Amino acid sequence: MPAFSFKSTFILAGAVLLGTVVIPYAASLAGAPVNITVMVALPLLIAAVLAGTRYVVDTDRGLCRGALITFAVAWAASLLVCWLVLYQGVMPF
Repeated sequence: MPAFSFKSTFILAGAVLLGTVVIPYAASLAGAPVNITVMVALPLLIAAVLAGTRYVVDTDRGLCRGALITFAVAWAASLLVCWLVLYQGVMPF
């Protein structure tokens, strides 16, 4: 696998910004709690962007078994980190 390109890095940074600021702010305007919104949006976006950029942007492999495994592992890991940060007192809001 090649290293991350500048394009995929900027896409990942945009997804993190979208999942931590834009979507929770819009959901809070609708009355949803910010911590729940971050817990749902951020891991999903990070996993989708990691799998998408690694297998579609950086290479032309497309949707394959490796992309699905990357998505599942990244989603589980980022969900665990979000849960630890938001609900276990690592960084309380």
